[in-house]
Amino acid sequence: MLEELDIHNYKSIRNVKLKELPSFAVFVGANASGKTNFVDALDFLALTFKNGLPSAISAKGGYQNIVYRRGKPARGGISFHIKVSLPPIIPPKRNEREKFSFIYDFKIVSKTEAIRSQYLVKSEYIKISQGATSLLEINRDDDKIDVVNRRNETLF
Repeated sequence: MLEELDIHNYKSIRNVKLKELPSFAVFVGANASGKTNFVDALDFLALTFKNGLPSAISAKGGYQNIVYRRGKPARGGISFHIKVSLPPIIPPKRNEREKFSFIYDFKIVSKTEAIRSQYLVKSEYIKISQGATSLLEINRDDDKIDVVNRRNETLF
């Protein structure tokens, strides 16, 4: 179940934060208010998870076609935060219902201020937990990567 979704600078979406999402939601609004771009952002995330970020950006026509800029050179970069929870994969001990949660954050930025620009991944964060126990965390800032297991020991 999708628990949290934050979208920054994707097409016409400057900043959207959704929390405590119901299992069914309807989005309504005036024409050109961003409903289609919101659905397109979800499609972009699905493509990212299915085929990887470079393929998703290419499928959407390149970085310059998905970054919010209001006709100006891109500056802020695009960022997503998503938190999903799943029922336990392995039956929990002592009749506890500890669900799995998955958090994924990433930010991509333009390499230059030109309208048609290449992008780079500025930061990336992944966390997998069961209940309150962190099973795996991966944090990437620029080219530095930290991987932490559930005992909070740096693996490499």
